Amino acid sequence: MLSNSPSATFHRLPPSEQISGFIHHLRQIYRLENTYHNFEHALDVLQATQSYLKSAKMVPPPDILLQPNQTWKPKPFDSNSLVSCLGLREMFILYIAAIGHDVGHPGFSNRFMVR
Repeated sequence: MLSNSPSATFHRLPPSEQISGFIHHLRQIYRLENTYHNFEHALDVLQATQSYLKSAKMVPPPDILLQPNQTWKPKPFDSNSLVSCLGLREMFILYIAAIGHDVGHPGFSNRFMVR
């Protein structure tokens, strides 16, 4: 069990080359002519998601990668905090959703689409 939630079980993530290929595919299908809802915006949303999870003490800060033999533990489960119910699988899904949330967005506002 490698999760911070007492009831969650750890599910193996796909190999990194599959994740990399999937992200590359997402980048290819974002509309290039879209000036806002594009892959750069997706990366902004991904970074914001990481920042929110880090501030909730659910993921380690990136500088942990620069510290050899450094260990880190997520915040313990807290029944009053919804974010503490997230396991590793749910956080991975949040990252994928952040990257792909605007794939295929036509670049028009809701008001334009309703007309």
